[in-house]
Amino acid sequence: PNRKINFIHRVWHSDMEQIMKYWGDYPDTFDVSFKYAKARLYSSPSINFYDEHIESMKKYGLKSWWNLRNDDIFVHRWANTKYVRGFIANMPEDTKGYYMGSDGYVWAREFISKNPELSGEYEFDKHKFRFMLWGRLGYNNKLSEDIIFKTFKKQYVSDDAELLFNTWQTASKIIPQVNRFHWRNWDADWSVESCRAREKLGGFRDVFDFVDNPVMQNQNLINCKDYVTKSLGDEEIKETTPVQVTKRLLNWCNIALDNTKQLTKENTSIQTKALIDDIKAMSYLGVFYAHKINAATQLAFYYQTNEYKHKKNALNHMNNALVAVTEYANVSNSNYHSQMLARPGVLNWNLMVNEVKKEVVAVSNL
Repeated sequence: PNRKINFIHRVWHSDMEQIMKYWGDYPDTFDVSFKYAKARLYSSPSINFYDEHIESMKKYGLKSWWNLRNDDIFVHRWANTKYVRGFIANMPEDTKGYYMGSDGYVWAREFISKNPELSGEYEFDKHKFRFMLWGRLGYNNKLSEDIIFKTFKKQYVSDDAELLFNTWQTASKIIPQVNRFHWRNWDADWSVESCRAREKLGGFRDVFDFVDNPVMQNQNLINCKDYVTKSLGDEEIKETTPVQVTKRLLNWCNIALDNTKQLTKENTSIQTKALIDDIKAMSYLGVFYAHKINAATQLAFYYQTNEYKHKKNALNHMNNALVAVTEYANVSNSNYHSQMLARPGVLNWNLMVNEVKKEVVAVSNL
């Protein structure tokens, strides 16, 4: 009865007045939390959705726990030290702390691996390095790269651990970049690993959705439609364009894929082989999105000019996207069973390939 209870109320929007109306007389410690990156932990290290929330807390002298929602990456292993350092460093001074997890996904036992030696392992073990980054850098964001690398080498045995580490860091830039460009707030809106939303929200996100979908706010990005409008109007474009985004993606993907050719050796451990395959999968996924964004850009030109060359270019890019998504499916299918995600729906790589085939036909028939 004498134990203090720390009450945390999760804030969706700036509803502090309502919270304090009903909970202002709560007798013990009172904190609030806020969905800091909405459902996109792996989008940008520079998040800015919280200004109104912070302003609303000042009246009551409160600080906020940040609810870090990973509804982005469930299957493939991810690690980018620079991203995590930047994310934590950019948290505002009104931070009380943070906690992280997913909505509708239980990080308990892994259940989709086809490898008998990995099937049924704890998700925490499979993604141990990623969890380590968020935990240890949250405690000490100046933790040395040397300590981080030594921790990595204990988990992933390789003849060239440094190359493997750097390749993983590079491949892990891909999904945040895609999320920033094709911005979808919440878990049911978008699964980047399957390019799919919940069925009632449109299902598979095809190339036509990519033409005018919003970019993440305050990230100096411009979407395909607005880019084309400005280009045709000879307006100055200060934002990072879709063309620049795709060049960036393809550069990272090509570096990672080239490096994996050197890393695949017979004497690597089971965990290391699985990591290399995940790096390949993320890279092919990045190539797929790069060509899809290029195709969407060409479609935007076609819509505004009706010039056949842009339709032809869009079709060429979609054929390249089909090649890339087929490779993505081949690598992922070799390691994982498909699964049903609670919010965006099925994660099935063969289905994803079939959806892209439909896109190719749809662009051809314009």
